[in-house]
Amino acid sequence: MLANDDTKEFCLFGGVAPHLRNVTIDGIRLTWLPSLFGNLTFLDYTHHGFSVGHQAVRDVVGILEVSSRLVELRILFPASQRPASLTRSQPVTRRVLLPFLHHLHLRVEGSDIPFELAHLMTLTLTPSLTSLRLIDVDHRHPTFPSLKSFFYVYSISPSLRFLRIEHGWYDPRMVTPISSALPRLRQLIVRRSHMPDQVLNLTSHDRKGHRTHEIFHPEPPHIVQVHPIQECSVGHKHTRQAKHARPPVR
Repeated sequence: MLANDDTKEFCLFGGVAPHLRNVTIDGIRLTWLPSLFGNLTFLDYTHHGFSVGHQAVRDVVGILEVSSRLVELRILFPASQRPASLTRSQPVTRRVLLPFLHHLHLRVEGSDIPFELAHLMTLTLTPSLTSLRLIDVDHRHPTFPSLKSFFYVYSISPSLRFLRIEHGWYDPRMVTPISSALPRLRQLIVRRSHMPDQVLNLTSHDRKGHRTHEIFHPEPPHIVQVHPIQECSVGHKHTRQAKHARPPVR
C-alpha cells in the first residue's frame, strides 16, 4: 500500500516491474508507466487531491488505459480532499476498455456521489463485469441526492451476476428497474443501517419484478427531487446530459 501527501510525482522500481500484479494506492501521485503497471490484475485506487473535476477524470482514464488487464478495480475519490474551487478543464470524452474486469467496487465517501466517479463510469467499458459493489464508506442513511442521476448516465454491463448496494446507494424505487434490466443477475444484496443484510437470489421470473417488489417494497421516498451530478468550476457549473437510454427509474 502506498500513501503520501507530497505533490511530487513518484516513479517506482526504476520504472520497470513486469511481474507487478496487485497494487493499493492511497493518495500518492505516481508516474503510471506500462513497464510498471501494464500487467496489473488488481488495483485499489484512492485518488490524490492534486487534480479534481475533469482533470481528475482524465488522470484516472490514463491510468486505466495503461492497466487495461485489470480483473478487479476498487476506486474512491475522497470528498475530504476536494479544494474550494476547481480549475477549468475540457470535458473528457475518450473511453477506456477494460475487457478482463470482473469485479468493480465503487466507493463514496461523503454526502453524495462525486462528479469524478460518475463521469468516469460513463467512459469505462466493462463487457465482462460479473460483480459490482456500491459501497458507502460513511454508512449514510439518506439516499445520495444524485443517485437517480447516476443510474441515468451509467449503464451497468448486462453481464453482471452479483450486485451489492449499501446505505446511501439504496433507494427502494430503483431496485426493481435495475434488476429487471440485468438479464444475468443472480444475486442482489442490500445493506442498510441497523438492519440485517437482505439477500435475494434471482431467477428469470424474479427479474420481472414480482419478487423484488415483495422483498424491497417501496418505503417513504428519501429523494425529494433529482439533483444533477455536477462539476463546480470557477464562476459556473457544468452538468452532464445522458446520451444513451437507461432503465426506467420511477
